[in-house]
Amino acid sequence: MDIEDLLRLSTTSKRMKKIIKTINWDIVDISIDFTLLKGSVRIRHKTFKWPVKQCTFEVVGKNEFSDLKIRIGNIYFDGRLVFSYVSSHKKYFVFRAPTLDGNNASPERVFLSKQYHFVSICLYLFIDLFGEIRLLKVSHSYTREFETSGPTRIKYTVNMPKIFHRTFEATMRQVAVLQDTYARTCLPDGQVLKDEMVLNHTSSGCVKNAHWFKGLHLLTLSMSTAIFLKTNLTDIDIIAFIRHFMNSTNRTIKTVILYQKEQGSLNDELIFGAFDTKPWDPLQRDQVYTGSPDLLVLYSEGKHLLDCADGFDIVREDGLMCTLKIWNSTCFCFYVWHQRFKDE
Repeated sequence: MDIEDLLRLSTTSKRMKKIIKTINWDIVDISIDFTLLKGSVRIRHKTFKWPVKQCTFEVVGKNEFSDLKIRIGNIYFDGRLVFSYVSSHKKYFVFRAPTLDGNNASPERVFLSKQYHFVSICLYLFIDLFGEIRLLKVSHSYTREFETSGPTRIKYTVNMPKIFHRTFEATMRQVAVLQDTYARTCLPDGQVLKDEMVLNHTSSGCVKNAHWFKGLHLLTLSMSTAIFLKTNLTDIDIIAFIRHFMNSTNRTIKTVILYQKEQGSLNDELIFGAFDTKPWDPLQRDQVYTGSPDLLVLYSEGKHLLDCADGFDIVREDGLMCTLKIWNSTCFCFYVWHQRFKDE
């Protein structure tokens, strides 16, 4: 029985909800993206440790706060009623927002309120039915001004371990702190930040003027999704990065895109020839890379780079597959297939 089925059953009667809650559930982790207003949850039986059940949740419908609808799996919930269930012939619930300065609330305030309510509604549903969360991952995206890069879109993810999740109220207090405090302390607005801060304080980012980015930065990269434009790297820098990753146990990196400032400055044969690569096999992985859902948020012009039919694959000793793709001898793409097929 899937997570959404358990949620639906729990709303049919108090007795059914009580029965479901008596099962020894364990929330393995919940990941929430504050910017995209979507996330995923995984649960399992605490004693047997399997099977792991997973589903996604997101805001759907219009952007207006007064018309907020939340989908969990394949069912829709009303934040105003939180856990009241409407018969299946009603497709949507409608969440009426609290008053925000009447009709004069700024779009920023409305969105912040929408973020908080979305997160609180989803977390309440999961915690109320399945208990404590082992790990909560909260992600945010911001645009900040950097010394030479200019306005840069960056993303950070903060992991909140089990100690913070004794109760729903305790969890939400921590979420509220993260929503407001982290960006002000590590990524303060209104200040020009040092370029290297994008490497040390963010989990994802798109740097539009990365001529300062060197081979050493590439070797110490710890971001999950890294996009650097107008780089001046060499073929040797890129080969060293690939070799370093293949000899490591790094499982953080998902995507690295390096778009050179000089057109045609990459030697495809030299880079591909340095490794035992294989052309795309449809039985081994998908054609289009979907492992970094925030990539197009950070770099909307990069959609054409995600087609890996012309990419070459290499496999690390631990079985992790990576795709090397070079577009127009100018843009190097490195994709790590933590999940080789979208429907796995």
